[in-house]
Amino acid sequence: MVDGFASPANVRHKNNTTELVSDLDVRVQKFLVNEIRRAFPGDSIMAEEQGFNLHGGPIKWCIDPLDGTSNYLAGKEDYAISVGVSSETRAFGASILKPRTGEYAHLLKGKVSSKLRAPIKRRNSDPPRIAVGVPYALDRSRHAYQLIGTLSNSFEVARSGSAACDLLRLVAGDLHVYISAGLPVWDTAAGRILVDALDGRVEQFTRGAAALTMFSTRSDAYVLARPILSAMEKL
Repeated sequence: MVDGFASPANVRHKNNTTELVSDLDVRVQKFLVNEIRRAFPGDSIMAEEQGFNLHGGPIKWCIDPLDGTSNYLAGKEDYAISVGVSSETRAFGASILKPRTGEYAHLLKGKVSSKLRAPIKRRNSDPPRIAVGVPYALDRSRHAYQLIGTLSNSFEVARSGSAACDLLRLVAGDLHVYISAGLPVWDTAAGRILVDALDGRVEQFTRGAAALTMFSTRSDAYVLARPILSAMEKL
């Protein structure tokens, strides 16, 4: 499986859109789904590719097999495997892994472990650094440009092209805030669990909406604020 990240990938467009999916996306998802079904046959699984949704017990795994496919195909390092597992009321674990660099953050048995780059040194006078994630279909839309342009007036806006990679930077302290403007649940499920486990903040913009859980398939907008780094167990 690891060797596959260095190999050329067959590519197609997803569901007649401009969004790309590679054979590696599908292979990683198949591997993860098979391993989960073997070890936890009664659990539910939600995964990105081909709308995979296996209904089962109250514990659900949420998988993005390759977040940042375009970056992977372009030879860039910002792509990641992202997995979160939770019930409606309790998070059990999460993992984000960048295969190209070996960076990761895991939550297991209530403890977060990580191997991440040190944050870029910044001056106190520098504006807060944030990242914004919008759905692929809206990425080049007028609304997306307006949102990013408005935020750029007060913040340094960084965008890697991968929500999972941006959320790793938030965990590492290289970002102060991450804003999800309606991304699919699998893009941010693991990141939300990690931020919450580190005493960060996860806040919805939508007033009166039901509480955001990993089971949510809605595309509500929400913000994740920088966690308390001292809570981390560095490896």
